[in-house]
Amino acid sequence: MNRSFEILAEVVFGDNAANAFNFPVRNVIRASIWFDDCREASPSEFIAKSDEQVLLNTAITLKIKIARKESLIDQIQVNHRFYIGPFSHAIGEGTILEVISA
Repeated sequence: MNRSFEILAEVVFGDNAANAFNFPVRNVIRASIWFDDCREASPSEFIAKSDEQVLLNTAITLKIKIARKESLIDQIQVNHRFYIGPFSHAIGEGTILEVISA
């Protein structure tokens, strides 16, 4: 993904994520994220370590690459919560633990 924000976040995919992905998931999940203060979602890649798998309703720390949008600059901060899925239809939630690159 060119020109992206990169963060480390704790993420939980809820039950309704099973309709979008085949859990457990290894490697990369491509989904959008959005914040309370935003009116649009941004394409993102959720990257698990090679020895980890993403499970439903289980917190996991993942590296996330988020497509760079100017409207997100103020949102990419430690402890900010975000939602996963198409705008206004969350299939998961996360909290930013670290901003790797902004």
